[in-house]
Amino acid sequence: MTVQWRKSSYSGGVHDETCVELAGLPAAVGVRDAKNPGAGHLSLT
Repeated sequence: MTVQWRKSSYSGGVHDETCVELAGLPAAVGVRDAKNPGAGHLSLT
């Protein structure tokens, strides 16, 4: 399964220092830090 991550519309700031990405997962929504995507993600139902 290929997960498509997108930047949250609530992320941002002058230098985008608070970037969050979201992805639709089979039974949840994934949330991760856009600056460190390899660190994993949270799955929220």
